[in-house]
Amino acid sequence: MKKQHKVVLIGACIAGGATIAGAVVVSQGSDAGAKSSSDGDGDCRAVGQVRDMYCNQSPAPSKSASFEDPDNPAGATGPWRYRVVNTFVDGRDEGLLVRTCNVDDCPGPDSAARIGMMLQNHVVWVVCKEDSGFNGGESDGGTTWYKVKWPTNEPNTDIWESNREDRYTGWMFGKYLSAAGHDGKVAECADVA
Repeated sequence: MKKQHKVVLIGACIAGGATIAGAVVVSQGSDAGAKSSSDGDGDCRAVGQVRDMYCNQSPAPSKSASFEDPDNPAGATGPWRYRVVNTFVDGRDEGLLVRTCNVDDCPGPDSAARIGMMLQNHVVWVVCKEDSGFNGGESDGGTTWYKVKWPTNEPNTDIWESNREDRYTGWMFGKYLSAAGHDGKVAECADVA
């Protein structure tokens, strides 16, 4: 049986002319105890009564909502469109880091420098992929890394957007990327000149 949901405003703050508000989805129903729901739009869990429900709702997609790429159909040469997925932890988007290399200990003075990050459901442009043998510190994520188009090569922890025309490249862990508008077959980095 599908439950109805309502949005409850948790709090609002007015600062400098901007309003910041937080909302959560609360399941309607009389069932007490632990509940969970996962219908593709998010994951909600209730602890105790419904008043203690926590939801991990997916954010709205970036500007290119369809993730279709009419300029680069499946099977064409890259860059290929991907989107960032599964970066929400405890109701907060942790984002996906972009690194200067795809191994544990990057060579050079900036050893494993972070050159930014992207949030969930945002598009990233993939040049190629490589199995580097490095699991990103996660035992369940594989060892595939994607070389992506990136707007900067300077170390930072800022949130950026990837564009097809970006001048630089960086590496993103494959566990958190999903093919968008194509079959996911991209060139191996060893094959890209």
